[in-house]
Amino acid sequence: MRNLRRIIVVVVAAIAGIAPTAQPGIASAQEADASSRFTRLDTDAAGNPESAGEPRFVELSGNGRYALFAVHSTSNMVPPPHRTDRLLGHYPVRKDLRTGQIILVSRKENGSPLRADWRYSAIGWDGTTFAYSTGETGSDPAERGALFHHDLVTGRTTTLIQCADPFGTCRRAGRPLVSDDGTRLAFDYRARSGDPVRLTLLDTTTGELRTWEENSKTLFAGVVSADRTGSLIGHYWLSGDSGRFGESRALVHDQSTGKAISLRGLLLGGG
Repeated sequence: MRNLRRIIVVVVAAIAGIAPTAQPGIASAQEADASSRFTRLDTDAAGNPESAGEPRFVELSGNGRYALFAVHSTSNMVPPPHRTDRLLGHYPVRKDLRTGQIILVSRKENGSPLRADWRYSAIGWDGTTFAYSTGETGSDPAERGALFHHDLVTGRTTTLIQCADPFGTCRRAGRPLVSDDGTRLAFDYRARSGDPVRLTLLDTTTGELRTWEENSKTLFAGVVSADRTGSLIGHYWLSGDSGRFGESRALVHDQSTGKAISLRGLLLGGG
């Protein structure tokens, strides 16, 4: 009965928003349990803290097993064969949270390491597919403003977009999103200088680009999420209308029908 009363007190207190008084010995056990749930991720394969400073955590894979980081090329989180003596930029790396194994993600089509812009990197749901992009400057024009797709299963790296001159040619913007199967990437993109930046879906198997128009009242639109197949794209929209400047809207765009559903409209009961 004492245990039953204790359970009833805890449930009632929880409903009322009151923290129950812990019995002797329980608080310390709970605190110890809470502290054990936190594990530092920015360590090398042997568990040593990241050495070069400013590691950039990008995201976890959808299955929760892998962490994508961007670290300096001199970091101990870069596998030894690719680690450099002097700083060359950032390398995206994938860490296996179960085994501690770390692999280099950013590679050129020939398999050699590639410096990448840490702001524009993404990992697929199962941690075997990646998207990453180079910056808009660099000594090699072939690597400027490019978007790459790396598939560990087939061992292939593909150059998807090449925007060597951001002022005269195409430009990609925003972090790409990778569908679970790695076949679709969603990001913000403009085809030519002077064109508006549009929400774009790229098929990694065919190279096909699909953009959808925004009206003249659009100030900016950005991709924030995608479903497992890349068919439903979640994005936000900001109004450029002088009378409604900065008004925002969250939408889901269905690639199969071409229609966008306003989440605000659904919440308000409208269309």
